[in-house]
Amino acid sequence: STNFKMYERYQTRETVIKAAKVIDKYKDKLEFYCFHFIIGNPLETSEGKRESIHLYLDLPDGFLASLYTMVFYPGAKLTKEALEKGLIREDDFHYSQGWNVRKYRDLKYLDYLFKIIVAMRNRKIIDANSKFSRTMINLLTSKPLTSVLDRKVFLRPIYYSFLGYSNFIKPF
Repeated sequence: STNFKMYERYQTRETVIKAAKVIDKYKDKLEFYCFHFIIGNPLETSEGKRESIHLYLDLPDGFLASLYTMVFYPGAKLTKEALEKGLIREDDFHYSQGWNVRKYRDLKYLDYLFKIIVAMRNRKIIDANSKFSRTMINLLTSKPLTSVLDRKVFLRPIYYSFLGYSNFIKPF
């Protein structure tokens, strides 16, 4: 997977799913378990975002997932790469209570969609194993739809819709 290489995580997709199934097998002995994903990374391609969404859907039910917006730290390898490519600026490094100023600036359509899918699955509104859910998510993550909805003219309404959705659905 492109994201495993980017974040220097050298386990395979299959290893992650296998480990998740082992954890799921013992979930009754655990108080809580959660998977974390990073969104809003301007270095990540749409294909990488699609891979993350589908990996998430292939993980066992019964756990929570949390999404965290990419934070660039001065001197880090990914920070240097993003600076060199002009994707971030030196003045992006203003942190406040653990969040930086880029928190929502670099989110794209698939990032917002991922947040909505996670919120709905965490609340058992969608079943990742149902054919209908998979078909809809495949449609919503398709290349043609993504290329249209990733345009700024569409992202602003998606952003404001998401803010309204976030106010409606409270975190746990």
